[in-house]
Amino acid sequence: MAVKKLVSKAGVHQHIGALSYWQNICYFCSMETLIVQPKTKEQLAAIKAFLKALDIPFKKEPKIPNTATIAAMEELKAGKGKKFKSIEALFKSI
Repeated sequence: MAVKKLVSKAGVHQHIGALSYWQNICYFCSMETLIVQPKTKEQLAAIKAFLKALDIPFKKEPKIPNTATIAAMEELKAGKGKKFKSIEALFKSI
């Protein structure tokens, strides 16, 4: 049986067996992260409801713009963007 040291609440080292504190920590470290990409709002709602029903924590991560989008936003902030009088004029320029 493996023997490990564990610091108790009083700060005293105790020897414990194979089912040690550290093995329990390692068990929780082995959990997986799943990335789910629903295609519709209905799928998203169903997945959220399922996770809540099973009491599985989840979080929404913000979408981060790519470098091309950031460059375009900075260009507009600097006043370098093109202005069009109509949507038709915009589409003709593309």
